[in-house]
Amino acid sequence: MGQENLLYNTLSINISKLTQHFIVYENDIKKISEFSHNDLINDWHIEHIRRFNIKAQYLIFSLNRMQSIANTLLNINSSKIDEVEYTSLIMLHRSACRDVCINIDVYIEGIKTFIRYYFFMDKNKTDNTKSFISTLLEYKKLTKWEYIDNFIKACKTLHKDDDANFLKTIRDNEMHNSSPLELINYEFAEGILIPVAKDFVISNELLHNKIVNVIKVLENVCSLLQKLVEHISPFDINSFLETRNGTLKNILRLEERYKKENEYVKQFLILKD
Repeated sequence: MGQENLLYNTLSINISKLTQHFIVYENDIKKISEFSHNDLINDWHIEHIRRFNIKAQYLIFSLNRMQSIANTLLNINSSKIDEVEYTSLIMLHRSACRDVCINIDVYIEGIKTFIRYYFFMDKNKTDNTKSFISTLLEYKKLTKWEYIDNFIKACKTLHKDDDANFLKTIRDNEMHNSSPLELINYEFAEGILIPVAKDFVISNELLHNKIVNVIKVLENVCSLLQKLVEHISPFDINSFLETRNGTLKNILRLEERYKKENEYVKQFLILKD
């Protein structure tokens, strides 16, 4: 439990030091009472942080499962365990590593989604890393810019990280081609090829260690994200944008963001019983 709490502290956003007031685009304060709960909550940074932190929990749960199975494999004597059971443990560990890769991918997208929301970025125009970062650079004249700048540097480090790109390549191939995780080595004997069941081209150990390395990079990104939201509030951003009068590239007005967020939730509300 201690390890789980430690990971949660380093991969999630702590709201205890943040302003929790919401901003509405309606000038008439009396209209607030007419809003529905979803109208208000959906465009509230604390709600978006809650959603991001759930992604962190999914990632942590899968990491703990991966490490737990790895510990079991390290502590057993393979010569004293049934071959079928040992092979099953190896496959369970591999499956757990695969789940972590998926949740790392979702977590990274969660960071980008939250930043797009927080800085009023048009998600359709900031889908790739280049446009995402160039749009953040529009805030260069914002007070306390250094917190955004440090976050951008951490994102660039993640984007260039060899292990992170290795895991991304695996995920991309799983989605669009044949999974590299299914490739195994063969041995040649008496004129025939014989698959070696537990001899994967990408070993469990390699996959596990690359995941651990990427988590360290993500912890740094999240740490700088935490500092960003602590020092630059939604009110700071809104005040800055009001002076620009909607002239910044790929950045929405408050009422535009509100309506887009509202439309997003409404498409799922119709699924309720």
